[in-house]
Amino acid sequence: MLSPNARTRAPINLRCAAVKAAADFNILGIISFSVFFAVVLSSLGPQADPIINTINILNAVIERMVKAILSISPLGISSIIAARVISTCSLASMAQRSRSYRSRRASVYSAETCCSM
Repeated sequence: MLSPNARTRAPINLRCAAVKAAADFNILGIISFSVFFAVVLSSLGPQADPIINTINILNAVIERMVKAILSISPLGISSIIAARVISTCSLASMAQRSRSYRSRRASVYSAETCCSM
């Protein structure tokens, strides 16, 4: 009987083949197919209009998705930064350091104004 983890683990040689396939990404084949598809599609004339309309609609959908993601990305980035700040130091110690900094700065400022007269 197989253990529950045995079904989910891929053999070593299969993992290496997946890494090799990702490293040898055939971008030239994708570009060639796209150009060939566009040439054949444009040669069909009005018969290809439904496919062209579908591609235009998909393009509009993806464009709106990207705009939505880009509009909320500052919120996500600031949340990550806030979580990192909160996890690295406690808010009480941060407030205490802030108070001591302000009091030191105020005393330096008063000394500078007193001595400059």
